[in-house]
Amino acid sequence: MNNDRHLFSLNRRQILPALAGVAVLAGVQGARSADQPTQSRPAPTRDDILIRGASILTMDPQNPIFERGDILIRSGRIAAVDHSIDAPDAEVIDASDLIALPGFVNAHIHLWQSAMAGIAGDWSLDQYVQRILGGIGPHISAEDLYLANLAGCFEQVSAGTTTVFDYCHAINTPAHADRAVDALLESGVRSVFGYGPPGDWDWYADPNRDHPEDAARLRKERLSSDSGLVRMALAIRGPDESTLPATTRDIAMARRLGVIVTMHTGWGTVGPKNKAARQLADAGLLGPDINLVHANSFTASEYKAVVDSGATITVTPEVEMQMGMGFPATGHVRLAGGRPAVGTDIPTNVGPDMTTQIRIALQMQRALDNDRLLREGQDPKELTITVHEALEWATMAGARALGLDREIGSITKGKAADIQLIRKSPRDLGQAQNPAESVVFYSTAAQVESVFVNGKAQKWQGRLVNSAAHGLRDRLLQSGQRLIEQGLEKK
Repeated sequence: MNNDRHLFSLNRRQILPALAGVAVLAGVQGARSADQPTQSRPAPTRDDILIRGASILTMDPQNPIFERGDILIRSGRIAAVDHSIDAPDAEVIDASDLIALPGFVNAHIHLWQSAMAGIAGDWSLDQYVQRILGGIGPHISAEDLYLANLAGCFEQVSAGTTTVFDYCHAINTPAHADRAVDALLESGVRSVFGYGPPGDWDWYADPNRDHPEDAARLRKERLSSDSGLVRMALAIRGPDESTLPATTRDIAMARRLGVIVTMHTGWGTVGPKNKAARQLADAGLLGPDINLVHANSFTASEYKAVVDSGATITVTPEVEMQMGMGFPATGHVRLAGGRPAVGTDIPTNVGPDMTTQIRIALQMQRALDNDRLLREGQDPKELTITVHEALEWATMAGARALGLDREIGSITKGKAADIQLIRKSPRDLGQAQNPAESVVFYSTAAQVESVFVNGKAQKWQGRLVNSAAHGLRDRLLQSGQRLIEQGLEKK
């Protein structure tokens, strides 16, 4: 990245198609696809809910798959998972044509960009930085941030994601942080709010600047709980965007506050030059509370140091491949003994489906692994990664990256009931021959029938339940249009 603040322009012919993407994003509670069943009953409201007869992908290694089974939810927790459960007082959901699996964990997304969907599909990383942080970021108001976060959460849960890590680097004032958190709380989605820098490239010009102190105020006043639906983290610049002394102070701040830390690292030509992982390892800063995003260019020993320390790595494959950041680090993390988490990253050019990111990460790594054999004159005899493992990246590995693996990420007795129900693909003719493959290769948001967060329905029979989604579209469109015109059009 560089500090070039030149504002690129988009003309109105480019702006209007971009905002059409916003209309889709804001209208996630709208029309159902033709193959969705007609809504026949209201969303369940009882504390006790029995999901009956589903194909279950638990993502729990002790009991990974039930060809047909039941899930009992009591007071927001998973009370039992078995082939058959007797719960006469529970509200029953017939899931005989559905696949049940944990809600996805989107381990890296910039929700504040949700009002500008569809503008960055032809941008490199430099163009993205200059146009978003150099152009649009300074114009983001607290209300813009609220609208984008709320709409982004609704789009995520509609696609089966129940937990998001919101890397919010658009906190221009303390009011911005408060309104961002307001939206997360109102959405009903489980989230970790990554308190980041302002959305202004001028702020980044001083590499020795410390992280905003207002983060301590937010932790004390609003996000002090470590058991609530919305929790806190610090989204810092790290050695690739600041200095090691500044990074050391920022990590110390996070540890005083008792929150996890995430940072962008190791992309493009910046990674080999700065060697962020080596700096962090040599300074003794790595640990289970550290999450590194991208990490495309670490060396084998650096990946090993990260994994051995308990730190985690999140890949965002679609963005990394488009913007010249390097191949996703999926295979390197695996070789080091870890499992990558997965994120969608920037809504300005990437849709909400986590299945798309899983599929890209899986098939890209398979292609790289196969290519090594082909270059040695060998045909691959078997594939290196299973589909079931790829699902783990978006469930248990994501939960681990957010420090939530004891609470979410698998359908396990005692964990929070964060569950999605996906209709079996039409390609399966009503029967999922392999539920994991049905989810990864054939499903999109259109197949996500119902979604529960903490046992409460957030999407039911194809529609969002939260009334806050209604009337959001027009406000979001206006916000997106104003930001694009102010930040990107020639004055």
